[in-house]
Amino acid sequence: MIYEKFMHTWNNQDIAGYFSCLHEDYQMIFHSTGKILRLEDFDMDQLARWMISTKRESARCIYENDDILVEHRISTYTEGERSATMLVHLKKDGLLWRTETGVTPLPEK
Repeated sequence: MIYEKFMHTWNNQDIAGYFSCLHEDYQMIFHSTGKILRLEDFDMDQLARWMISTKRESARCIYENDDILVEHRISTYTEGERSATMLVHLKKDGLLWRTETGVTPLPEK
């Protein structure tokens, strides 16, 4: 399964490893805006900054099989903002193919 590898790449700021988890037709759909981010739209420098500046707490795999990965986490950003994020990843050829997110703002600690 891909969850452990995917989390390892983020925790170790391994951008190449992160992209190796994504299918060539990858899309991320943002629940709040409907915006679709395709693989070719990713800014590697911005991704690196997110990896460095975002602290993940309570990250967990809720469910994973050959077709889907559902994960949840609490993220704290450098500005002190916090959010709970649910991610649902559809899988294709063993890789993450399509991700939809739902984010709930949380009070700062």
